[in-house]
Amino acid sequence: MTCLANDEPTHALPASPPEGTRRADALDVKEQLLRVGVTVARTSAMDSEIAVLAFARNGTKNPDAFVVVNLGRDKQVSVTVKGSGTKSFAAFRTTEDGKDNYSGLGELSVADGALRYEAPAGSVTSFFAVE
Repeated sequence: MTCLANDEPTHALPASPPEGTRRADALDVKEQLLRVGVTVARTSAMDSEIAVLAFARNGTKNPDAFVVVNLGRDKQVSVTVKGSGTKSFAAFRTTEDGKDNYSGLGELSVADGALRYEAPAGSVTSFFAVE
């Protein structure tokens, strides 16, 4: 599975968000997923304030998943999903302001190969494939 934020990749993202961000939340999700056998998938983003981490099921019974970290202001994010047959993802969000603490957002659909999502400022959102 490949996730491309904002449709046009320009550079590869690091395996974790930059220092001083919601790093712990994103890394906790990453560590949990790697423990169950999934693999890190290729990601890229055109927006320097958006980080995307993706995980492919790698033949396991675990779902494809990705995490979107928004280091900037509120913004609309379009994530192109490749290599996953999933048509929707369950979303869970944590925000810096404390309004959300791994709050369930329901299921978001993939339409025309992309999932569109309004990412609040200072948020970490985890997406898990719905089978």
